[in-house]
Amino acid sequence: MTIYENVVIGSFLYLLGLENGRQLKSTGSVSQAVNLLQQTPLDQSLADVLLQTEGSLYILEFKRVGASQTKERKKLENVLLCLKDRADLVDVSRRIHWYIRSKLKNGQLMAYVSPYLDFGSKATEMPIEDLCTKFVADGKGNSVAMDRCLEYVYRMQAALAVDGSSSGTIIIVAKNGSNIRHVVIEDLTDLSKIHSKLVELRSVAVVDVPTVQDDPTSADLTDERTSAHRRKLGS
Repeated sequence: MTIYENVVIGSFLYLLGLENGRQLKSTGSVSQAVNLLQQTPLDQSLADVLLQTEGSLYILEFKRVGASQTKERKKLENVLLCLKDRADLVDVSRRIHWYIRSKLKNGQLMAYVSPYLDFGSKATEMPIEDLCTKFVADGKGNSVAMDRCLEYVYRMQAALAVDGSSSGTIIIVAKNGSNIRHVVIEDLTDLSKIHSKLVELRSVAVVDVPTVQDDPTSADLTDERTSAHRRKLGS
């Protein structure tokens, strides 16, 4: 049976949302920018998925086990070339840039995870849901300074950029167990601005959304309509 990368990525993002919801119950707040870039111009200069929180940044490339890797090998060559004189950024790459292969094994979708620079060798095997748990847990702070993460991404983009394409992005922030809102950022590639906004949103309380019960006037009006309806039924 074949499961294409876009199906795997869709399941991964759904599971990621569920895991974030579970974390929300215990931490009280979640803020994250999740960007699906597969089959867009930014796929060529970044990756299939870009995850960013106020404390972490992850670049994720997905591939089916057994699928052609020709394009990825060429991309890897360019990444290695841009790191040729920056051994310090090699360690950064190994912490934030991941190559994730997938296949069915005994009826379960398994992920084989390795640093992108290792290109699938020495991969760690885990169910796809455990992969989501890992990124949400590590997303609280992946022990790599954000300025180093940004330096790596910008250097990689400069080496891989094809036509200078970009896109806006959306930050999702949830607090107090239920309040959810979004903030639009004009340029997805302005990762420094996104990071600043994520830090800001994490520290600012989200205003509760009023409900009908919070408005005495609405509640009284509802009671009047209910009473009138009952009188009509009884007549």
